[in-house]
Amino acid sequence: SWNLYCQNLTKDALENEERIKIDSGLLKPYQLSKDGNWVFYLKSEDDNFYCYNVEEDKKDKLFSGINYYRLNATCDKIVFQNTDQVVYIGNPLTGEKEKIAQDATVTSISEDFSKVYYEKNDSVYVYTTENTTDKVFSNYDELIKVFPDGTAYYTKEEETTIQIKDIVDDDLAESDTAEKKENNENPPPIGLNLSSLEDTTWTYDEYSSLDS
Repeated sequence: SWNLYCQNLTKDALENEERIKIDSGLLKPYQLSKDGNWVFYLKSEDDNFYCYNVEEDKKDKLFSGINYYRLNATCDKIVFQNTDQVVYIGNPLTGEKEKIAQDATVTSISEDFSKVYYEKNDSVYVYTTENTTDKVFSNYDELIKVFPDGTAYYTKEEETTIQIKDIVDDDLAESDTAEKKENNENPPPIGLNLSSLEDTTWTYDEYSSLDS
């Protein structure tokens, strides 16, 4: 955890070590408004979300039990998720909040905070600031990442059938093909042609006869 200070960088302030301790036990990230007058942060001891007004030297607790949050650039919109997996959108300057979903996990937020993508029950949903919620898709095994533009990366297990010939390296395949081609061009005799026996002369071999 961290201690957070506000320091005036004038020579006198530095020499006199004049600084304001905003708080201790902070968790990263913390965020400053553009004018530097507001500081937003989480504390490690209670997971509460605070805002500190530098000009008024005043600290206020806005939300409790937060395990994820994201602020827009002007610090007037926040999306956060508490330890009960409830997702909210709100205004950190006023403390107003609106529930988006229960038992959900934030996956991505559009740059202008008009869309919030979240995962629930193995499905991806999108919430818009026009108070609409739509299921985007659900046919996946593992969701890897959803980008602010709505592009998603995921995995899905699929059964694939592979023939044995596709995985066995037959080193005789080429020679077998060549031999088959040669046989087709010069086929061997299929059987005996009896007409070819008409002019055949048969000779008796006395040595081949059997003894009686």
